Amino acid sequence: AQFAPADLKERSPTSTAEKGFMFGSGKLVLEASLDKEVYCHGEDLPIHISINNQSKKSVKNIRCHINQHCELTMVNAQYSCKVARLESQDGCPLQPGSSLNRTFMLKPLAQNCYGIRGLCLDASLSKVTDESNLASSSLAESGNSNDLLGVVVSYSVKVRVVLSGMGGELETDLPFKLVHPRPDSLEMDKL
Repeated sequence: AQFAPADLKERSPTSTAEKGFMFGSGKLVLEASLDKEVYCHGEDLPIHISINNQSKKSVKNIRCHINQHCELTMVNAQYSCKVARLESQDGCPLQPGSSLNRTFMLKPLAQNCYGIRGLCLDASLSKVTDESNLASSSLAESGNSNDLLGVVVSYSVKVRVVLSGMGGELETDLPFKLVHPRPDSLEMDKL
């Protein structure tokens, strides 16, 4: 099992994406952030979203999902699975010249991913699904991710806004780590 690092530096991941339009003035700015970089299994992930729409398009809906990325270093293959998802029209349609700030909660759990092929789990080979967790993020002791071999697991939140008409979509990614709490930590007592 991969435990949360003891020398945890609290950093809150933030990502911004913007989209301009060829035949229109103004742009759409999407900003997404998390409260911290490392989350424990079973913990809610609050995703803070800020949209500033200075374009001539309206925002139809907002989609958030958590991806589990798996890299098989021995065969140079990689794939991703969606382990939690949410679609919302809260505050939509967001008209031109408007702004929106929302917080959405997602909780990545193995129990909600039954039947997804290729999912990496921390589990014994039993049929009891409550004993399973999603695989923890791979952490290199040296801090250099190039030192990892075998099955390397990572997680990210993807936030996507869908625009009206021919506006298309705008999306951004936020990487984070999903681990077990240290056995003697406060997080262990909360879960």
